[in-house]
Amino acid sequence: MMYHKHVLYLVLLVMATMVAGCRPQNSISEADIQSDTDVANIITPAATTVVSAEATTVTHSNKSQTFRIVPLESEARYQVQEQFLQLDVPTTTVGRTSAIEGYFQLSLEDGNLVLTDNQFTVDLRTLTSNDEERDSSIRERWLESNRYPFAEFTTTSVHDVPPDAPEGQEIPFTLSGEMTIRDITQPIEFDARAMFEDGIITGQATAILSMRDFGFEPPELFGFLRVEDEVTLTIDFTAHDTQASLDQAQTAPQSTITPTTDLVSDIPSDYRKRFFHYTTVNRPDGTFRQMYINPEALEAIRVDETLPNGTMIIMETYRNNRIGGTLFTREKQTGWGSDEVSEIAIEIRNGDWRYPSFAENDFRRLSADSTSCHACHIQAADRDYVFTMPDLIEAARTGSTQISECDRSGRQPCDP
Repeated sequence: MMYHKHVLYLVLLVMATMVAGCRPQNSISEADIQSDTDVANIITPAATTVVSAEATTVTHSNKSQTFRIVPLESEARYQVQEQFLQLDVPTTTVGRTSAIEGYFQLSLEDGNLVLTDNQFTVDLRTLTSNDEERDSSIRERWLESNRYPFAEFTTTSVHDVPPDAPEGQEIPFTLSGEMTIRDITQPIEFDARAMFEDGIITGQATAILSMRDFGFEPPELFGFLRVEDEVTLTIDFTAHDTQASLDQAQTAPQSTITPTTDLVSDIPSDYRKRFFHYTTVNRPDGTFRQMYINPEALEAIRVDETLPNGTMIIMETYRNNRIGGTLFTREKQTGWGSDEVSEIAIEIRNGDWRYPSFAENDFRRLSADSTSCHACHIQAADRDYVFTMPDLIEAARTGSTQISECDRSGRQPCDP
């Protein structure tokens, strides 16, 4: 075990950016990610209970450690009080989203652990409550998240730090910084707590903000409904060490990708553990897709940027922050594109790729191949028919999940 008494200071730097947001980029700039032993064993306990965030501007060391947010294990939510004319007491409304993507990087500078690169985003367009009409009004009229999709937070300092804390123990502290919503920046303070255990950082940060401070009036409808100005913002998060995740993917039991008699392989029910989540693609209609690849294919991409036979990619689709009922996959095997095997027209055939689909709840096979997938992906023939090939190459190089912004809605291919 590592970190122990020093884990406290690592967690504080982590939390200093966990609720931070910026427009997502496609890669991180530090390629040489070392093991967490290199970073953790040199941390020196701080002498003060205030940790400055100015270290974010330092030059990178070649000893660094990167953590990435796990969207399916994280959540951002707002809470407001609504007063209906016919009710004596206000009701509480909650909206939430798991569209949280990003990473943060810690490096050693002159023997001290500092925060270097970080990229985070909470997509406000994907916030959902128990009322679709309310959610639509938030996107279009009140918060205008269709126009201002991202909330950003920049940390300036961390306060009220306990003097010591062992691994596995939750610690409370305070984050100070600036929040930007609708292009308006205001100071804000988060009450936070976090814990490091077994290579995973979990935590929560909560703050109170005013709608008027960010340029919009609390909603009111014809005198029948009035919303209080005060908003409680809460972020629950889980972040994994990306190098450890990549190592786990590369050393996991090899995927048994053996074609069945009808030329379709079953997907492993634990693919989220065995496969590597290499990219998330956000679309302007609020939907997003998460892509996973088997570890042996990821290693092949890292070595020579090519996808071998035996590659399997699994795509999850999300709408209204909920996963769809179908897992869309693609698999590549020798001879699958031959005239003797494939029933797809030669004009649109994607080499040796096939596109089976499976039920998300029980992994039941729904189809063995898809003509429409071939017809779409033929446009990416120069990238082995994989639109997300640039993200895949960067994910293999860095061990970090990528984030891409697509300019088109629905199933239309994104501009390169």
